[in-house]
Amino acid sequence: MTIFERIEQFNRGRDPQLLQIKYAKMRTSPLRFFRGSCHLFAEDWPVASSLNRSPLTWNCGDLHIENFGSYKGANRLTYFDIDDFDEAILAPCTVDLTRFLTSVLLAVRSLSDEATVARHLFQSGLEAYSAALAAGKAFWIERRIAAGLIGDLLDRLRQRRRRDFLLRLSERTATGWQLKTLPGRFFPIPQPEYEQIAGTVARLATTAPDPRFYEIFDIKRRVAGTGSIGIERYAILVQGRGSPDGHFILDLKRALPSCWQPLFQAFQPAWPDEATRVSQVQQRLQAVAPDSLHPLVLDGKPYVLKELQPEADRVDLTSWDGKPKRLESLVRTMSQIIGWAHLRASGRDRSAIADALINFAHQQGWQSLLSEYANHYSEQVVADWQEFCRASAPDT
Repeated sequence: MTIFERIEQFNRGRDPQLLQIKYAKMRTSPLRFFRGSCHLFAEDWPVASSLNRSPLTWNCGDLHIENFGSYKGANRLTYFDIDDFDEAILAPCTVDLTRFLTSVLLAVRSLSDEATVARHLFQSGLEAYSAALAAGKAFWIERRIAAGLIGDLLDRLRQRRRRDFLLRLSERTATGWQLKTLPGRFFPIPQPEYEQIAGTVARLATTAPDPRFYEIFDIKRRVAGTGSIGIERYAILVQGRGSPDGHFILDLKRALPSCWQPLFQAFQPAWPDEATRVSQVQQRLQAVAPDSLHPLVLDGKPYVLKELQPEADRVDLTSWDGKPKRLESLVRTMSQIIGWAHLRASGRDRSAIADALINFAHQQGWQSLLSEYANHYSEQVVADWQEFCRASAPDT
């Protein structure tokens, strides 16, 4: 099959109009294409490679340089961490690291023509991950110790007022508080669909310490990200901790099987459903999970509910100002976060214990193998992107 045929096959059944939005985003750059086609990376993963002999860890599954962000944990403190777990899977630890470092090569390609910059950043990330594993202890990033691009991001979050965030996405009308209809982001939904979601959330509220927290004001269809565009997803405005500044906006997203499932099926535990897999692995990998993280079943389909995080709470790669050290600090920190996440989830449901990860960090040979594959695959992504652009352009 051609690249476009593989992508079409994977996305079969998604909303056709939203799928065109996804494809348009994927045409903008090789990195955006890489973000929207994790299944290609999984399908192309070298089954016979020695990379598969690395210790089993709980992996994000879709790790790339833009899948990190800042958010408020359930304890209302601010963290910078991995923030997307739709493709979460028990697999060799090299899966996450290879995908992340491949994305670094693609990101740098769009920011700088200097190949030496890409090679240096790649090696820095590899060394930082290995050092994090070798230390054997999971840390996390706090605002007071964050520097560089991450420090800038967390400082902006500290200065932002919650009221401003809520008023940007919601408004008070004659009938009460509602989410705004925002082109390309929030759309109204049919009343039967609205009532079905409201009923599911109401059942969750009966088990919550404060049922009024989940009192619903409005529900809209939500479009966000790249890879998940076309999957059922909603924004829900709820009472939260009180009107108006204490309102919460929740994200409800359909959970589908991980694209890694066919390759690593033999390693997986028997999850009750896909939403439980996603939410449980998120709890294991993050230092502190966001508020209201719950698996739900809606119309017989699994969904993940959690607090909606502003899309602006991502590192802006264009703000590196041509200073390689700022990018190096970012890549090193993200690589450490990957190592800490793997350590944090060690010894859970057949994942390797910390001692095995420490030993792996000290082994020789796997780094050069990973580097060779990631460099090769980054070139393949560019070629695949070019082919996809030709095949999916609106005038073809």
